[in-house]
Amino acid sequence: MLLENGYNNIKNKKDKISIKFKDLMKWRILFLAFEKELITILIVNWNSSDFVRLNLYALNKLMNLRYKVIICNNFYSYTEDIKIKKVIKEYNNIELIDRIQSKMGSIGHGEALDILIKKVDTEYFVILDADNVFLYPGWDKLLIEEMENKSIAIYGTQASTSKTNKSKATDFPFMFGMIVNTKIFKSLNISMIPNKKYDTGGMMKEKYIAKGYKHRMLLYMSTRDSLNPVFKDIICAEYYHPLYHDRLICSHFGRGSSQGKAKYSKGIKKYLYLGFPFILTIKFEKEKNAWIKKCMNLIDSKS
Repeated sequence: MLLENGYNNIKNKKDKISIKFKDLMKWRILFLAFEKELITILIVNWNSSDFVRLNLYALNKLMNLRYKVIICNNFYSYTEDIKIKKVIKEYNNIELIDRIQSKMGSIGHGEALDILIKKVDTEYFVILDADNVFLYPGWDKLLIEEMENKSIAIYGTQASTSKTNKSKATDFPFMFGMIVNTKIFKSLNISMIPNKKYDTGGMMKEKYIAKGYKHRMLLYMSTRDSLNPVFKDIICAEYYHPLYHDRLICSHFGRGSSQGKAKYSKGIKKYLYLGFPFILTIKFEKEKNAWIKKCMNLIDSKS
């Protein structure tokens, strides 16, 4: 009986220490956020200014902690260049880097990410696809508190678990939307540029696991497969909290800058879109506008 009481006393003390530690972490985050920016949001723009506008609106409405944004503008057209510059004028915490890609596609995207990451001087940074938007109020504080309490080094979206995904790991966060401990990331000497061995950002998994760093993923759900998706009648990905499955953290449209050519141009449709490309543009614009409208409604209802 004495031994049992002694064990319970020790357990209660440990629980109290654990609770106090969590409280300290919360106060530390709030103090740092009040003192300076805690997070840098990194976005690559290539023909995606409509999505960037949505993201900046969502960040401004739903983030709890102080942050700044750095956008690498991979030149697409003069019209797009004017649009993105007009978008960022609405906010005062955004830095824009203009560049012309050495190569198109994944290589150009990876180069831009490397440029952005080098400029980060905050404790955390977020890699955010232009067409992936965080939708949960206070998502930044929620995820960072989990990272600090559980010693998680990287926390982000899970890649598609469908059979068509043959290049992206589904057991490690993918960079549609991920929050990263800056010091740890930079200590690993990671390049985001793809090569014969890795897809864009593919080096991260190997480097993090080799050093024993913890990761956590937001759970992927395709609206094609969900019985009751939030984005009903819109094909996209929804990402839910791994512990609280009713919390929609973000959504990924998944066919932003390319107008979905890789996804739409398969099978018999390939010949239709090759012959009549304007049909693809009409389809894309209709779906994009529906997704953006739904996101805006969710943001406004929660802010």
